[in-house]
Amino acid sequence: MLNGQKIIVIMPAYNAEATLRKTHEEVMAQGIVDWFVVVDDASNDRTMEIASSLPVTVVHRHEKNLGYGGNQKTSSLQCGKEDSIKHQRLLATSFEKYPFGR
Repeated sequence: MLNGQKIIVIMPAYNAEATLRKTHEEVMAQGIVDWFVVVDDASNDRTMEIASSLPVTVVHRHEKNLGYGGNQKTSSLQCGKEDSIKHQRLLATSFEKYPFGR
């Protein structure tokens, strides 16, 4: 929570098994995120398995790959009226380069 507002990070994901856990840990380490939402775009790796094991994480999966635009649309719909931060997949970049302001 930040300034009395819930913070929900939305992470569109496709074949993100190599980066998902580290990204989640780095985001949650900021200490202000209430929920983490992974929108899996029909990955064919272990993205769903890993995402489902992460704490304070809600997982949505497309049965068929909808591409970047489709994943963005689903991600936006997950925001609802809550304050949120759309967080793009961080592939080889450490979250430390993009810290949340406190």
